Parts: sequence; structure tokens; C-alpha cells
Amino acid sequence: MAVLLGCQGGSINSSLGSGSAATPGDGWYADGGSGGIDPSKPPEKCGNGLDDDGDGDVDESCACAAGASQACFPGTAAQKGQGICKAGTQKCVGSGEFFMWGACEGAVKPQPELCGDGIDQDCDGKDDACPSKKSCETFTVGVHSRAVDIIWAIDQSGSMAGEIAMVRQNMNAFAAYISGQKVDYHVVLLARRFGGNNDICIPQPLAGPSCSDGPRFRQVDEYVGSHDSLQKLMTNITKIEAFLRPGSLRHFVEVTDDESNVTAAVFDGFLKARPGYTDYIFHSVVGLVDQGCVADDGQQYITLSNQTKGLKFHICNANWTQLFNQLGQSVATATTLFKLTKTPKPGTVQVTIDGKPAQEGIDYQYDATVSQVKVLGQPKDGAKIQVCYEL
Repeated sequence: MAVLLGCQGGSINSSLGSGSAATPGDGWYADGGSGGIDPSKPPEKCGNGLDDDGDGDVDESCACAAGASQACFPGTAAQKGQGICKAGTQKCVGSGEFFMWGACEGAVKPQPELCGDGIDQDCDGKDDACPSKKSCETFTVGVHSRAVDIIWAIDQSGSMAGEIAMVRQNMNAFAAYISGQKVDYHVVLLARRFGGNNDICIPQPLAGPSCSDGPRFRQVDEYVGSHDSLQKLMTNITKIEAFLRPGSLRHFVEVTDDESNVTAAVFDGFLKARPGYTDYIFHSVVGLVDQGCVADDGQQYITLSNQTKGLKFHICNANWTQLFNQLGQSVATATTLFKLTKTPKPGTVQVTIDGKPAQEGIDYQYDATVSQVKVLGQPKDGAKIQVCYEL
């Protein structure tokens, strides 16, 4: 409660009537002559229950009837009832001849606005949008392309001797091809190395001396039977992941003439529950139909390939040279994949290639699920890909 008192010639000047506290009004005021009134502020209007002069008090210095109460709001009429703002109540207080409006209780007054939270804190009738924050990332083709990790699982049961020989024979050519495409790759092989029939020993240069691990090759030494490839992949996942890179694109290649005892749904759910497998790709070299050389068709593997847009080959009549070439081409698409470090605001991604604006759907594609840009076609080595977006 504010009472403006000022001395002018040793007297207190008070008035009753209608008007404002700065102009004798509905109630009383004490202006002390020329003191107590700030001419830079609008005058307080008595009787409207608002804070007209912006000093935080409502109808201060305005007279009222003893015992009366009124709705009050410590703000402007435009703010009242907007957003978080709500009115309160003030009572007429005082003694003797002088009764004035007391504090406004229970009101919620305007607060500093917090942008973009869906709440109108400053009571201007809207939630203010946050200023846009722009981020740009620049990639160089052949330098910043997405890393690729390829995980092979090979059925080592008795019927697989010929297929194992083809894998061993073609693995180095496969590695040489993707290396020639400047793919940053690692290869993991899930298969027993020594100690039984149909063991798999990968020679140099992909592997090290005497079939040991190499800089880009790691073998998880575990026997894989007719039906348990997916189960063995899950059981050995920590050993496999020890050679994978954060943010890499992960390709699985299954080679078997039989069916899995783990369903595609279980395997997919297992991977998706772990970081790094949002956009994995599963390729199948299996029995596409239950005839010929196969023990059973590999429906669970086929389902995984269909779900992840992987390649499918019928194991009985596979042209292994062509098969490895197609796998290599699929893996090499990673040279045009560029994973962003932040998540763009939808609809704000803009791409330039060597300084020229690129058109989505013609020059590039953006995958919002993994915050990744794919450049269509094959840009030349050293090309600069700039991706700008709002956060």
C-alpha cells in the first residue's frame, strides 16, 4: 500500500471526488504539492483494479469504503486473464477517516517469457518462438564418409564345405574392392578358425599372418552350426562390438543352407535395443526356396533382408564372384553417406555440393531417423558437402 505524502508550506493536501490519484479522484490522495508524482509514468486510475502506473501496486492511494473488497490484477487490462495471469482480491483497509485498498492477494502477474515451451508467461496472448539457431557441417568426400563395419556369420555344418571354400577364396577380393572405393571398413567374421571340419581361415592381406587378426579384420572364434547363426551373433555381440566403430553403418552377411532357430523379430529387437543399429542392413546368402542344395529355406534371414533392404542370394546357384561384387557395391554406397552430429529441425535441411545448392530427391536424400544425408550419384573425391539446418 502506498500513500503519497508531501509537505508544502507545512500542510497536507487531500481531496475527495472522482478521477485519479494524480488528479483528485474517487477516493483520496495526498500529492504533497508537486512531490510524489512521477510525470514519466501514466497516472494510477482509481476503481479499475489494475496497476496503471506499473509500480506493482493496484489502486494505491485510492480511497474505498471500509470492509469493501474488489478484484485486482497487478498488470494491464490487456494482460489480465492471458496466459498464466489471473486476478486476485484486495480489501479496503485503514482506520479512522482514511481507508485505502490493501495488497492484491492471490493474483498471478506476468513473468519473463520462456520461449518455445507452449506457455505464455508474459501474458501477451502467445508463446514466443525461440530465435532460430543455425548449424552447418562440412564433409569432404573420401575423407568424412561414413565408416562401414561388415559382420559375416558362416554356417560351418557338414553340408557347407563348398560354400566355405568360396567365402575364403573371395574375401580378399571383396576387401580389395571396397578399399578401392575408399570405404573406411572393418570386417568381423563369426566362425571357428581351427580345430574341426569346415573351419574358416582367412589368408592375408585382409587377415594377418597364419590367419590371425589384421588392422581391418577381426575373427570371433566360435563354431556356427546349421540353425544358430543369429543366436551366436547375439551371444557374441560384445566381442563383435569391440571391433565396431561408433556411428558406423553396419552390414550383416549370413551364409547358410538352413533355417534359423531364432526369429527375425527377436534378432531385430535385440539389435534395435542396442546403440548403433538404427539403420543396419542384413544380407542373406541362403536357401530362397526349399529345394536343390538346401536343407531348409532361410525365411527368418529373408525377412531380415526384406526389412532392412539388404541383398538376397540363393545359395545353391550363387555366382560367388558376382555375389561378392554386388555386396561390395552395396557396402561402397557408404562413401556418399554423411551422418550429422546434431538433430535438425524438420524441414530445415539445406545442402550444397561444391558451393552449388542441391535439390532434395535429385541431388541428395535426407533420412531424419538417423540424421543422415545421402548424396545421390557418385561425387568426385574431395568434393565438399555442406549441410546447414536449424536446431
